[in-house]
Amino acid sequence: MKRILFSSLGVFFLLTACNDTENSKINSQYDIEGTSSFQTPQPIYLQQLVGNNIKYIDTAGIEGKKVFSMSGKLPEPGFYRIEIKDKAATIFILDNTPTKITISGTEDLPVIKIEGSVLNKDFEQVTAIQERFKAQTDSLNRAFILAENLKDEKLLEKLDSSYPLVTEMAERDVKKLIRQNEKSVVSVYAASLLDPKLNVDFLDSLSQSLESLQDNTMVKDFIASIQKIKSTKIGSPAPDFTGDSPDGRKISLSDFKGKVVLVDFWASWCGPCRRENPNVVKLYENYKAKNFEILGVSLDNDLEKWKTAIAADGITWPQISDLQGWDSKFAGLYGVEEIPQTFLIDQTGKIAGHNLRGKQLEDKINALLK
Repeated sequence: MKRILFSSLGVFFLLTACNDTENSKINSQYDIEGTSSFQTPQPIYLQQLVGNNIKYIDTAGIEGKKVFSMSGKLPEPGFYRIEIKDKAATIFILDNTPTKITISGTEDLPVIKIEGSVLNKDFEQVTAIQERFKAQTDSLNRAFILAENLKDEKLLEKLDSSYPLVTEMAERDVKKLIRQNEKSVVSVYAASLLDPKLNVDFLDSLSQSLESLQDNTMVKDFIASIQKIKSTKIGSPAPDFTGDSPDGRKISLSDFKGKVVLVDFWASWCGPCRRENPNVVKLYENYKAKNFEILGVSLDNDLEKWKTAIAADGITWPQISDLQGWDSKFAGLYGVEEIPQTFLIDQTGKIAGHNLRGKQLEDKINALLK
């Protein structure tokens, strides 16, 4: 279950704020003017993206072709959102550059156009990649459903192999855009479209290019996130941690040094985790007598629900949790932003694999055990 559904290509983190060095003053002024083609009065909201939350900054009424406006002190130049309640929303960069908003289309299908900071033009290139990727995958999904209904195995196989190619093309375009804007905060937004675990070296190089902007909130968070990801890079020593089991016993990852260990992040409330658990149970039955262990790390915040899920799913391997949900210190230590998520640790305590499933996971376990 993904914690953040901010992009189509991958999950990294929700952007907090963004600015260039010329517009980095806190509490600078914002000025927005716009027009709307709506005949019925509608509220429009200005929202700031703060961590995983949305903060309401300002509101205005839109009606007919009248000009509406918003102005005030800007909490921090960066990524904001214009929302027409329950109808549409558009993310853009807001700084002290005058911004123009044009709302057209119908009241059921509004179109929001935003003109403002020069950074928005670069930002539009990122969103264009997202939109193109979404259109391609939507088309593949429709074809896949049709092929399934027709039971066309050859077409299904062809379509199945097309998904990675579409993703690779999109990632190539994202990386090209990042290289062209490697000293701009727009590149940090673009970086959110990449799988950080698979692109750690590339993203680390970007973080070094952005050091001159490290006073920026978003850049600072980005650099910190990269440091966490580097600590869980394949071949790195797995960060040790100690937590409480359901019955209050202290369990540490280092307790299992000398064994192959699968660290499994999950939660009782996570549907995909619960559906995956039967497969993990089978894996454990097959390997628990072969110098292999699983350490479950739950992102629950309710002890009884956690215990109930353990019993219901037949989990018999060690479990720990600090019952802090997404604020779990263990998830933070490993940079976990979605679950289920796993890390395979070898006998020496080094990370040997990440998010392996099925035969790929068993093959890797067998190779380590040999």
